[in-house]
Amino acid sequence: MNAVVFCGPTIRPEDVRPLLDADVRPPVARGDVLAAVLDRPAAIGIIDGYFARVPSVWHKEILWAMSEGIHVFGAASMGALRAVELAPFGMEGVGVVFEQYSNGTLADDDEVAVIHASQEHGYRSLSDAMVNIRITVNAAENAGIISQATREALELMGKELAYADRSYPMLLSLAKRGKLPESEIAAFRDWLPTGRVDQKRDDAMLMLQRMSELQRAGWTRKSVTYHFAQTDAWEALRNDVSSRVRSVSRDSTSGVSESQIIDELLLCGRAMHAYDGALARALCLEHAQRYGIQVDARAVEAVIEEFRREQSLLQPAEFDKWLEAQGLDEDQIVPFFRREALMRRMTVGFGSEMQANLVDHLRSSGQYGPLSMRAEAKNKVLSDLGMDSVVSPGSKLTDVEIWDWYFVKHLGTVVPNDLESYAHKQRTTVQQLRSAVIREYVYLTMQLS
Repeated sequence: MNAVVFCGPTIRPEDVRPLLDADVRPPVARGDVLAAVLDRPAAIGIIDGYFARVPSVWHKEILWAMSEGIHVFGAASMGALRAVELAPFGMEGVGVVFEQYSNGTLADDDEVAVIHASQEHGYRSLSDAMVNIRITVNAAENAGIISQATREALELMGKELAYADRSYPMLLSLAKRGKLPESEIAAFRDWLPTGRVDQKRDDAMLMLQRMSELQRAGWTRKSVTYHFAQTDAWEALRNDVSSRVRSVSRDSTSGVSESQIIDELLLCGRAMHAYDGALARALCLEHAQRYGIQVDARAVEAVIEEFRREQSLLQPAEFDKWLEAQGLDEDQIVPFFRREALMRRMTVGFGSEMQANLVDHLRSSGQYGPLSMRAEAKNKVLSDLGMDSVVSPGSKLTDVEIWDWYFVKHLGTVVPNDLESYAHKQRTTVQQLRSAVIREYVYLTMQLS
């Protein structure tokens, strides 16, 4: 996925797609940017958003998006407001409305607010934004249609209206009741159909053009200088949004929901192990984010190659089949392997911490006792044999024999093509694994003899 754009009354989805390859979504509300980040776009463009009856998008969502390497743009309406507030952190504002808020010409949120129809009716605007009215009456004055005094009176009348009531018919009606010059108001009415300015739309289109230029050049990863702080409120929102996203998530190939997949996991009795793995991933990725640890494209490509060797997916057709089975479409492949690359980097960094806590984990899961007893029994057998070398009772084992016995006969699988990658995944080395396998071979052989 290249980009996500939130829009509604300012421009329609069909206005976006000719300019930008983007997933067009409804006006942004609280949690929507967070949900978009979970889809890993390269950029997010915010045009329209909710103000009053629906909770507005949090600043923290946008900060998190940028800390995740995603470019965020804003223009016209809610996008312009958030861009002004977050410009020091790297959000990019575009257009006249953004500039007027930035330089103090505009201050109130209601300047860009409008009332609009529902999604079923295309979010059609049912009122006119004050910022558009201001720029339109200024254009009328510059065109000689109205005087400065009339322009100022029309601006004041429009501002005194509630944002939901602002419209040109209402403004003209107030002008008539306010006894503004009839000739000027008549000329203004006649001029409006061709002269009115929709600055919000113009700014939105300018933002799309800006994003399109960057898209054609190739998106780069956004870099920020701030540290994203985790808070209880943020974690609550993230958990809520993640739960909602998971509840509607569908496998791209079979139409199976994630909750149904988890049901199958529960029925297999493997949920605890899977959740332990998920927790480890979450902690590693959170640590990487907290300390600004990133991976570049080259590192991601290296992990993809390493992963394919580990999984014996060297042929393109085999890899494509695996991707399809995992429900990974083209937009999800790179983000998945970027997370995998971060995981692997963090796992190496946490090596000593994992070793220190492994025994505690074995104890808490009840595995320590049986493993300890087996290791003690093995030590006794090997000690009685005086075995301190790699020699089996009667003959030397070749590497081929060692790995064939262990993987094929003992584990019931195949010998990995890349033993180093396999050993690395098991958090050990080939030499350490080889020594442990030989000790196991001798121990079991003596048990059977």
